[in-house]
Amino acid sequence: CIERIPWIAPECIKNSKALSIAADKWGFGTTLWEICYNGEVPLCEKKLSE
Repeated sequence: CIERIPWIAPECIKNSKALSIAADKWGFGTTLWEICYNGEVPLCEKKLSE
């Protein structure tokens, strides 16, 4: 899962101008996921295209 950064909202990867409050919520949510699941990277088994 090193080939991608799961804390970046998908829409921001495609378009860096798509930064919004929703993208901030995505980053915050993935950080909470890691905290709650003992450091497990969120959606690590998924590919970016999924």
